[in-house]
Amino acid sequence: MKVEYINPFIESVYDLFNTMLSAKATRGDIGVGTGEGSPRDIMALIGLSGPARGMVALAFPVETALTMVNRLLGTETRVVDDTVSDAMAELVNIVAGGAKAKFPIEGAPIDLSLPTVVRGNS
Repeated sequence: MKVEYINPFIESVYDLFNTMLSAKATRGDIGVGTGEGSPRDIMALIGLSGPARGMVALAFPVETALTMVNRLLGTETRVVDDTVSDAMAELVNIVAGGAKAKFPIEGAPIDLSLPTVVRGNS
């Protein structure tokens, strides 16, 4: 993986937390995911195609996802429902779009797929 593709995503996540969630994101260790998550995690995925290809995934424990969605929408949702799934899809869309705008790629455009939200690791 090239750092010029990773850093735009990190910056976009910081921007999302600061501007839309009024929260501060802190950076932990960066690495390639193993694909093993908690069965209670919520994951929002969006695909990239063109000069940069791959998948963007935001994965959060249910409690964190609910807190983020409640901050975003100003609600007090306590269960994962269609509104939570839609909001998580929008969050990954915002991150991917923000990163796409920061990519140092000239020429052909990078396309984003429609977001998908899944729960659990299977």
